[in-house]
Amino acid sequence: MSGERWLRLTELYWGGPRPRISGLTLRIIALNAATLALVALGLLALAPYQDVIVSGRLEAFSHLALLSAESLDRDPDLAPRLARIINARIEIFDQNGQQVARAWPAAPRTAAPHARNAGEVAKATLAALIAWLPRPGPVLPPWPEGGSPGLREALSGQTVLTAYAAPKDAEEKIYLAVAAPLPRVGGAVVITAGGAEIEVALGQFWARLAQAFGVTLLVAVALSIGLAGAIARPLRHLARAAEAVAAGRREAGSIPDLAARRDEIGDLSSALRAMAGGLAARVDANARFAADVAHELKNPLASARAALEMLDGAAPAQRETLLGIVRADVARMDRRVTDIARACRLEAALAEAAFVPVDIKGLLPGAQALTPGPFVVSGQEGPLARAFENLVANAHSFSESVQVTLGVEGHEVVVRVADRGPGLPPGREEAIFDRFYSDRRAEDGVHSGLGLAIVREIVRVHGGSVTGANRADGPGAVFTVRLPRL
Repeated sequence: MSGERWLRLTELYWGGPRPRISGLTLRIIALNAATLALVALGLLALAPYQDVIVSGRLEAFSHLALLSAESLDRDPDLAPRLARIINARIEIFDQNGQQVARAWPAAPRTAAPHARNAGEVAKATLAALIAWLPRPGPVLPPWPEGGSPGLREALSGQTVLTAYAAPKDAEEKIYLAVAAPLPRVGGAVVITAGGAEIEVALGQFWARLAQAFGVTLLVAVALSIGLAGAIARPLRHLARAAEAVAAGRREAGSIPDLAARRDEIGDLSSALRAMAGGLAARVDANARFAADVAHELKNPLASARAALEMLDGAAPAQRETLLGIVRADVARMDRRVTDIARACRLEAALAEAAFVPVDIKGLLPGAQALTPGPFVVSGQEGPLARAFENLVANAHSFSESVQVTLGVEGHEVVVRVADRGPGLPPGREEAIFDRFYSDRRAEDGVHSGLGLAIVREIVRVHGGSVTGANRADGPGAVFTVRLPRL
């Protein structure tokens, strides 16, 4: 595999220019490794199984040794032959405990060296590793200093079967000993053999455990890396996309859509996309607001500037008229700036203050209740009062006859403000809530066109809606505010 292709694969998997293990991956691997360590400690509880191996081997050896002892009781000269057959050392003692004969097993044949294949090399490596690792061994009594274990008991007529831990300088680690009396010839026999087969069996036992643990560890690490990758990769992509959006290098829609995962990461993706979309909308709205503010201030500024330029050559009668225009334009700009500042402060208050239960009826003391209460919503009392004041003031600016009603419809508190004015222009039911929108006369500088826009923003933040329509029972307009009821 070429270096370029490997780099591309690592970029696709890890989301970066080079392979690296994230902190989440390490934590998952550590957790699984700790679990496996507990399993390994549990496997150490199987150490008594070693005693079973030793007991089984000692029992098998004792059968051969006792049969040999019966044969030696009839003919002690069979000792050399029996020693070779059962591969054990035989020592015969008289009634006084003096050794009268002994026989050694045949020397083991050395196998001719041969080239080992990969499987044999792997087994040898595993055996060396297991031999190097500390592991509990069977608990055995030490080899007696006299070198003839069980001789005293055998001379007294008892049969002793025991496994011993070999001395430090011995070739093997475990020795099996059988001491039995010889009633016919008088005396006793001690038959000992090395526990090489026991060591092989114990080595195989620990090798199987090590293999099972190793395979389980590899599977756990692989699954941990896969699981961490399935979690860390999308989180890393989301984080980088969010950083790019925050830095202005990408649009809000460039955040990956992982909603199809149907899990917490999918929920996080949807939340980030919604948040980024909301922030983008707020940024666009602020940009449009700034443009609208500039436009609204430009007209009175241009008018005031033109009037001031005309003052120098104007007649005394015209000077007062021009100064009146300048005063009116300055007052108009002052009202615009004041309303804009109030709107900005209101948005900041909506973003910072906490919601509490608010009784809408207390904010509309003159309202007519059409249904039983309570009319309680979750929100901020000050901004809600400001919204209803704007609606009522807007209605009074068109008509002296204003009716405010209050009711409950389903899970909503509904407030309606109706007037008998000229009504809304056809097709402008939504445009009236835009900032700086106004259908009033051009010379009317009292209204800035922000009142209804502020109402909609307050109601939106409180999870409700506001609509405007013409009355069905005659001229006039009716504004309906719906807020979620507690």
